[in-house]
Amino acid sequence: MAIAVIACTAMCLLSCTSKDLLKITVEVIAAQCPMECGDGTCMTDVLLENGDVVFICEMDEERFDIEGCKDPIIQASIKTGFMETFIYSEDANVEKFLKVVKDSEADIICRCVGNVSGDGFDIVIDNSEL
Repeated sequence: MAIAVIACTAMCLLSCTSKDLLKITVEVIAAQCPMECGDGTCMTDVLLENGDVVFICEMDEERFDIEGCKDPIIQASIKTGFMETFIYSEDANVEKFLKVVKDSEADIICRCVGNVSGDGFDIVIDNSEL
């Protein structure tokens, strides 16, 4: 039975398109949520939206001024932090994830949402930046 499951999984992966593989990857990551990210943020979900990967990051509003974070200069700093997390990671799983995203021509959106107000903003990492 286990061999049949492994064989079916292998055949699926061999016949999957990059978008299929992205969907599977996002589902695997989402199953691990919520994940504490430190510094008052928690990744609560990961989903596909219009073909792009969306990380939902809840921010502790006792630590972050959501309205202040909407400033373009602050958002540029937040984006740099997210990009460094992805691009400079030495984790093989992160590297594989980025390859799947790149091959799927998807963008990465970090949707930052206040834990009390629900107010938020999106940080977009364009596929060409990966």
